[in-house]
Amino acid sequence: MEILEPFSEWSTRLQIKYQNGCIANILQVMNELKEILENAQLGNVQQYHSCQIEFILFNGLRILYAYYQKTEVCPAYIVAITLNPGMKLEYFEVQWSERPDAANLTKHTVNDI
Repeated sequence: MEILEPFSEWSTRLQIKYQNGCIANILQVMNELKEILENAQLGNVQQYHSCQIEFILFNGLRILYAYYQKTEVCPAYIVAITLNPGMKLEYFEVQWSERPDAANLTKHTVNDI
């Protein structure tokens, strides 16, 4: 199935020696997979006529949202992203642009540490 290809690809990529699931890599993967699942749920990807597949997509997105909520309150996550030269605080400003309260929380967390 087309929808499973990115999951397989990322699973293989993150197993490469020295990648070890670095949080910066994981977040990029989470963002991509979230977008794929949201598009599938909206019907922007190939229609799935199976109720089971639609249920799996819904649950995958629900679980992904739960992980996002956990990262928002984790100071280690915020610091790891901020220290990543390719992301820094700009990552939060872009990803959380519709949630200025969360973006401000990250700035305060970094300043406190």
